Amino acid sequence: MAAVLARHGLTVHDLSQALTKMGLDIGYKALAGKIARGTFSFAFFLEAMDALGIRAVYLSNKVDESPAQKSVRAR
Repeated sequence: MAAVLARHGLTVHDLSQALTKMGLDIGYKALAGKIARGTFSFAFFLEAMDALGIRAVYLSNKVDESPAQKSVRAR
């Protein structure tokens, strides 16, 4: 999720505010921890993307690329 936020120029604070507007009150620190640990469900990921107005997330099907190579190509 952190990569998606970075690609869109958004912060965890932005996400926290957007989720609060949707009625899901989760604090900044709790949200930052959840993202850092990666302990969120796909359903939560979809809610977060919806809250931010992100309608499409593209995934690579190439397993031989390192994350750094993927982020460079996405730009």
